[in-house]
Amino acid sequence: MLTVALLTSMITAAQTAVSEDVQYKLTVFAATDCPVAGRTARTLSVNLSALRKRNVTILIVFPNANESKESVTKWLKDHGLSGVGFSLSSEDAKYLKVRTTPTTVLHRGKTVVYTGKLTERDDTEKSGSFYPILAVDGIRNRKAYTRSTSVTGCPLRLATVVIPTQSNSDSTPSSSSPITWNGGINTIFERTCLPCHTGTGVGPIKLADYSDIFGMATKIQALVMRRTMPPWQAEDTGKFHDDPSLSFIDMQRMDLWFKRGMPVGGKSPIAIQHKELAKSQWHLGQPTAVISMDKPYVTPSIGKDHYRCFVFKNITDRDRWMNAIAFQPGAVQSVHHVSAFIDTSGAARKMDDADPGIGYTNPTPGNGPGFKDYYVIGGWTPGHKPRKLPLQSGIPIPKGADLVVEVHYHLTGKQESDITATGLYFTDDPVDKRYRVGDVGTYNIKIKANDPKGTAEASAVINSNVSLHSITPHLHLLGRTMKVTAELPNGQMITIINISRWDFRWQPSYRFLTPLELPRGTRIDVVASYDNTSSNIDNPHKPPRDIIWGEGTDEEMCSVFFGYTDNDEHLGANKR
Repeated sequence: MLTVALLTSMITAAQTAVSEDVQYKLTVFAATDCPVAGRTARTLSVNLSALRKRNVTILIVFPNANESKESVTKWLKDHGLSGVGFSLSSEDAKYLKVRTTPTTVLHRGKTVVYTGKLTERDDTEKSGSFYPILAVDGIRNRKAYTRSTSVTGCPLRLATVVIPTQSNSDSTPSSSSPITWNGGINTIFERTCLPCHTGTGVGPIKLADYSDIFGMATKIQALVMRRTMPPWQAEDTGKFHDDPSLSFIDMQRMDLWFKRGMPVGGKSPIAIQHKELAKSQWHLGQPTAVISMDKPYVTPSIGKDHYRCFVFKNITDRDRWMNAIAFQPGAVQSVHHVSAFIDTSGAARKMDDADPGIGYTNPTPGNGPGFKDYYVIGGWTPGHKPRKLPLQSGIPIPKGADLVVEVHYHLTGKQESDITATGLYFTDDPVDKRYRVGDVGTYNIKIKANDPKGTAEASAVINSNVSLHSITPHLHLLGRTMKVTAELPNGQMITIINISRWDFRWQPSYRFLTPLELPRGTRIDVVASYDNTSSNIDNPHKPPRDIIWGEGTDEEMCSVFFGYTDNDEHLGANKR
């Protein structure tokens, strides 16, 4: 996201009465691949009638070089804006010095009376903070109104790609390797930006070739240097699978490449190599059982992130061992993550029956399926590749058990149809150890309002010899940091994971490249910090209020989940 610093000020309309037949022109700068513009579009569509009653004409401008009449027409239809005038010209954006979408400019005659975002919140259809309407009403009623606001959105990409020529300074003093696209920068993008940003994945901005990246250069450089992207929160590099984070050397090379004008290192840029699996293909081969809804679930078009649980009854007619799980999201641009649980209590069925739609809305999003008696069997986040469990280990799936699949939907401004499939891999091979999930956490959380440095701590002692295979930290919206350490019986200290920039929206399971062996008597310590001030933009309470432990996202938690096997456990795998 790009923040355009616009002065927020209040003005008072002229003291003379303003005629209600004065014409206004509202110009909205949008982009078909900007998720913020998509979410804002729904708010615009529900306010069209109110705008027209106030003699406001509307023009939506799509100034980016990659737009087409066909893609814009489809986008307008999908977002309830068919019939609204649009333009593909970039001239207005240049003249008004617009730098980001969705910027809005409201004219009264030739005078700009408002510029900034359309609404205070893009996750609601309510018009109470719809700035263009507030501006028109303020002028008519001679009342103060907001003249300008800051815009958070996507940078414009107006320029035509001009391939830079290679210079003599394309190498660092310490390396003969050229810092060019063809000299290795392309492979960094291939590894860290795909598959999320293919144009068809969950990443809303397409970064699949040189021209895509050229148009987003300033934004990408800023996100990379702030370590906002790729979204990997663990500071511990080189110890987990699927780690997309950039090394210091790669960050330095990318920064220099951007500063030098993005040299190609040849006559034409090498294409990024990325192969997407077909919908019918699975990374681990065909699952034993593929489970999905009979018909699509249709998401809301706008609102807060949506957590929906889908219940599949009696998934096996006999006791089985599962040694892998995989997922195929349907609405890839909306599905943010998936979690899977086993329920043998019948609680999920009751919640499903009580909800009239397909599945049920999770009352405890991100904290299990909304009831107590369950266990986790797997999950998916973008970039997460399925893997078999350790040799001779498995997760038991009892006869008659129900599968509960929670899908976290990030709403796009239009309804999305989703059929997310779950692939279960059962094994008939001998199983010697149960793959288990344990946790260390605390209920003792008390964070005072306006405290920027709230803390919570938890400890536990391991009572057997274990191999840790994965770790999943969990905080809510006030969370800022978490560090998990282990003190071995001999006094040695080990950092298991260190997160210095917590983000509730990204909660992967970190899977160790090599299992971490912890002997009996090891103490696990967890320390988390929280920011309960208004400067925390994720704070769900405005103004801030005192917070205690709770499963709701407007409360807080401090938990760490471990995937492990007990080295002292032997289920008789060799006795067949």
